[in-house]
Amino acid sequence: MGPRINNNRTNDRVCTELRELRSGIADTSTLIYLQRLGLLPLARQWFRLLLTPQVIAEFGHHPEGMVLLETAPAATADEAVTDAALTLGLPLLSEDGRLLRRVRRQGHAHYNCLMLLLALYAQGAISHDQCLRLHRSLLAFARYGPAILACGNEILRMIHIGTDPPAPSARERDHWGLTLPGSTPGPVHQPPPDTGQYPHWTGGASRRQ
Repeated sequence: MGPRINNNRTNDRVCTELRELRSGIADTSTLIYLQRLGLLPLARQWFRLLLTPQVIAEFGHHPEGMVLLETAPAATADEAVTDAALTLGLPLLSEDGRLLRRVRRQGHAHYNCLMLLLALYAQGAISHDQCLRLHRSLLAFARYGPAILACGNEILRMIHIGTDPPAPSARERDHWGLTLPGSTPGPVHQPPPDTGQYPHWTGGASRRQ
């Protein structure tokens, strides 16, 4: 049985899911987006990402540190990743709306790169400033609908309140369309106790189990 989600879950619940996200089945679009953002090295260190042979063939190589799954050779890439996610009970990581809708109908966990970016921020892998910069880069080539963008903005606001970093600049507030509190620096969110302490990413941080 896979990770079940309530399709009407609140943004509070999504924030909790992002803080607890540890692994997932990644499709080719996710790898491409992470590579374009320069986040592939961090993602493979911070999360346990599993790939099917079909995805590796489409991507062109097997990224170091990612787990290869054995799947039916006759399966298409789309069939392989969705079946693997459902069978192994792991979230599906994809930018393909059709695949995401398929697992969503079954109440199965699924995330796009916008949510992965917010997960890295929620878990302390990247700073607030890094998150904003990467978000701008992501939207330069990704195409998300208004509802997804609004959800991302609200979750970013909630994570920011929870971590209570230094107040964002006026330009940052304008970028997100947010009014964020916190003129006084506060404690930085730390990963869950069982994972230890990790710095903001400088190219070598790792939190993957």
